[in-house]
Amino acid sequence: MAPSSSRHGKFRPALMTFVKSNNAQAAQATISSAIKAYRANIPSYLELHQDEHANASQMALDILTKLRGIGTATASLLLSVHDPLRVIFFSDEAYWWLCCGGRKDVTIRYNAKEYQLLCEKAAALARRLGGETQMVDVEKAAYVAMRAPGQAAETGEDHRMEKIKKMKKKTKGEECTTDAKTGDAEKPPKTEALPDESKDSAKRKAAQEKQVDEATGLRRSKRRKQPAKR
Repeated sequence: MAPSSSRHGKFRPALMTFVKSNNAQAAQATISSAIKAYRANIPSYLELHQDEHANASQMALDILTKLRGIGTATASLLLSVHDPLRVIFFSDEAYWWLCCGGRKDVTIRYNAKEYQLLCEKAAALARRLGGETQMVDVEKAAYVAMRAPGQAAETGEDHRMEKIKKMKKKTKGEECTTDAKTGDAEKPPKTEALPDESKDSAKRKAAQEKQVDEATGLRRSKRRKQPAKR
């Protein structure tokens, strides 16, 4: 999880050293405790209550961040893997896209206050899109919008909604068979026409075969007309 978190922000070469220094059994117990605290403090695991579960998320993050090398961002990633429906990963791209108007020059401090703001913005957007919207879809849309090569990130509300709708379709495995630029349906590949030389060669071969057939038929006809020998 930690390498995945670091790829979404500043390069931190010492991060993995701290993470690996945690005792394996202690780390497992800490993660288990955080998940239990999260489950115990949300209204219903199967229902969507973006605002009401904020305290539960923070309680879980407080436990996870006790591990060495695990900050708010990595802790949110661990929790989002457990509940991708309601927990958004605190990635740079998501924070820039939802909280900074797409500005990448804003310094992120990765504290609880910033994560709370990110959760509020993501929850508001999810409510507008409908109950099927997952936080993982919002995070993916933010990543694509902020990482798009050769163009400035678009951050308008309509653009955000369109991006997330596309991510939801991609998550469900829907495939598009229309041309991305024209909107026309894809056409089957055309069969390449034979060159003129190939056509002439085919004609000559057919003529030769016809001549052979005619000659064979003529020989058979002559044999039938000859009187039988005694």
